[in-house]
Amino acid sequence: MRGIAVIPARMGSNRMPWKNRLEIEVGVSLAQHAVNCARGAGCFERIVVSTDAPEDLPIDRAIVSRRPPDLATGTSDIAAVVQHELALAERMGGKYGLVAVLQPAVLARSPLIVKRLVDEVARTGARGGLTMCPVHPWVWTAHGDQISAPWLPGPYPRSQDCGKMWQEINAVQVTTAEVVRCGGRWDFPLVVMDLPAWSAVLDVDTPADLEAARDIWPYARRKLETWTGDMRLCHSTTMETTTRG
Repeated sequence: MRGIAVIPARMGSNRMPWKNRLEIEVGVSLAQHAVNCARGAGCFERIVVSTDAPEDLPIDRAIVSRRPPDLATGTSDIAAVVQHELALAERMGGKYGLVAVLQPAVLARSPLIVKRLVDEVARTGARGGLTMCPVHPWVWTAHGDQISAPWLPGPYPRSQDCGKMWQEINAVQVTTAEVVRCGGRWDFPLVVMDLPAWSAVLDVDTPADLEAARDIWPYARRKLETWTGDMRLCHSTTMETTTRG
């Protein structure tokens, strides 16, 4: 199935201006790392970096596309950006079945991770695929000055009796072109791919996040390059294991 990879790389981040051109390692920007993973996966006919400032974002081995101003604001919908890039590619004669989105500032990926998720979505006929990392089931939620948990006021559960919980880590998102054309991000059936539990550290939103990501990157990169985490096919509220690494 023909695939296109879209890398959204807006340069006007409020918390970290020019974030996507900052380097995770010497000579490799966040955006370039996403391109390298897409190319290394070997499953895309077109790789597009969508940005509001192509002249300020040096990129090798990918198409750099200037997005319209209405898709370059702090509240722009990523789904609309991806829909725009797919429409441009198809107007140029391309016909694609799968679309992958690689967020530059979410670094928990490798060419192997990208390829395995794309291949599993294609193999199962799923309409979406997401990378997630497992979290401990004793999760608390803050609402203003109040905090709550699903089991409160009690009784306190045993962790082994709780269902598995994930944190969505959008290092790789895969969906069918049909879903994208309709303005969606993904749909069920959905393939969920486990990433390492420490993957959340590689989600860069602030300068402190980037510092932490750089600290663990030498270790994380080696682990991610050979990572074969479990994948599960989720049919809305039901789940079955399809692949084990």
